[in-house]
Amino acid sequence: MAKLSEIAVWYGKKGFSVVPLNGKRALTRWGRENREYFRKEDEIDYAFSQIYSYKDRVTGEIVTTAPTGIGLILEPSETVVLDLDSEQAIEWARQQAKREPSPYRSATQIKSPREGGGLHLYFRQNPHRAPLRQCHGGLHPQVDLKASGSLVVAAGSLHKTGRRYEFKTPKQHFSSRELPIAPNHLYDWQDEKDRGVEKWDQNITNHSGFEGTILYHHVQVYSGGNNKLHIRCPNYQSHSKNDVSGTVLYPANKLGGLGKIHCEHAACSGMTAKDYKMLVGHRECDETEKRILGK
Repeated sequence: MAKLSEIAVWYGKKGFSVVPLNGKRALTRWGRENREYFRKEDEIDYAFSQIYSYKDRVTGEIVTTAPTGIGLILEPSETVVLDLDSEQAIEWARQQAKREPSPYRSATQIKSPREGGGLHLYFRQNPHRAPLRQCHGGLHPQVDLKASGSLVVAAGSLHKTGRRYEFKTPKQHFSSRELPIAPNHLYDWQDEKDRGVEKWDQNITNHSGFEGTILYHHVQVYSGGNNKLHIRCPNYQSHSKNDVSGTVLYPANKLGGLGKIHCEHAACSGMTAKDYKMLVGHRECDETEKRILGK
């Protein structure tokens, strides 16, 4: 098999920005100012030849590792990925494909080695419609829509099972510029949601600042009441068995509260507002959010 750095360079030539990963964790900073940096062959080769250290969020231990995977940065107005986390999610996609077969038939498919199955479907944004935004579980409990600002684990990356992500469709047709336009039903669903078809708890009227960011990026809300929303944690994939229970979003209020997330899972014990916002693809802070983050 080709070296990881060679595979990463191949993605760069296909029009993608890449970063080295350990599991699903990026080993380098990948802010907006660095995205072009990771498309250059010599810089990609250098980044994937280094040894990295970081502090584990759960154990607090220092982890030292070489890159084990490749992360693709989804650029604005370009790539969109449907991340199907189970056989049930894949069946959901099959049902959507019966109504709108063309984009699904042409999509590049990446098979995940995760237990229970998984599939990544790659599309392009439709330039004639409002860009799709990230959505965690809103389309289906085990379907994530990944768009601008997301990282996606690429084929060739090593999974914790010891197997690698791999192309299910011919990789020679894989290019950020040649992917099929994303299905219309995704845009229709987002438009309906933006018009308020999916209602939040009527008692909670002030969705500004931190919780506004979370809701705007379509984190799934299960129920609401008493000034709190039970949501699917943006970091749920780090929970034991991907458990989606035990996470509450406390909205901002007129008494000056700025909103926060409380998650009962150990994997989220050290998570900050900034961490959660990064997971939903948020990059910039307004004045209210700067107060939340202590900037």
